[in-house]
Amino acid sequence: MDAIAAYTRGLAISPGSLRAVYNRGLAHSRANMHREAAADMGAAIALEPGNAKAYLHRGAARTALKETDGALADMTEAIRLDPKLDAAFLGRARLHVDAKRV
Repeated sequence: MDAIAAYTRGLAISPGSLRAVYNRGLAHSRANMHREAAADMGAAIALEPGNAKAYLHRGAARTALKETDGALADMTEAIRLDPKLDAAFLGRARLHVDAKRV
């Protein structure tokens, strides 16, 4: 059974599982299923609004989907929640650089 299917099965058993929805989001991201990854990270954020890494990963998924405004908002929120989350600073910087190239 692949990771996405395993986490989906886990969510069927325990629908409010933060760990399962977050990890399924990561698995979707690794599979380049960015819309699904963004949705799962949104669900993780709804379960735990202070989860900086969920904002980071949703921002990365939104970046891949070319949803720049949403990605910037997510990276900024990740930084606000965890100022030591270097990947969020890097993601936000890349978004700003890419916006200036357009």
